[in-house]
Amino acid sequence: MTLHLDDLPVGSRFALDDLVLSEAQIIDFARRFDAQPFHVDPAAAAAGPFGGLVASGLQTVSELVSRWVSAVMVRAAGLGSPAIEAIRFLQPVRPSRRYTARAEVIGSRRSRRDPTQGVLTVLLELADSGTPVLTVEPIILIATRPGRTEK
Repeated sequence: MTLHLDDLPVGSRFALDDLVLSEAQIIDFARRFDAQPFHVDPAAAAAGPFGGLVASGLQTVSELVSRWVSAVMVRAAGLGSPAIEAIRFLQPVRPSRRYTARAEVIGSRRSRRDPTQGVLTVLLELADSGTPVLTVEPIILIATRPGRTEK
């Protein structure tokens, strides 16, 4: 079943796949996209601001959004994402640690100009033992259920 705006009301929650990044995954990503010493060199990272190797924020955002897409958006009548309202890096993500991921619809409205689509705001969260380490709030365009023009 394809998910439409009407199927994802405010308060809808989703458990997403956990995240565990190995040291090798962190270093590989960082060498290609964010080669700062605390992402690519364990020895330099130990003496750096985080006291050890940490994942790039770019990597953690990508991993979290990927989990949302795999769990929900592949089944949705998505029309793209025009913006990310906020990204908050609250704590560093470290190698070999298990982080839980979840999503919650925090905003939903039908388009004023086009009744065939609407806008969702979603809170994506990555947490370490219940403490958030990363939050991302994408804005998502999504089709309404065909034949329904009012909410």
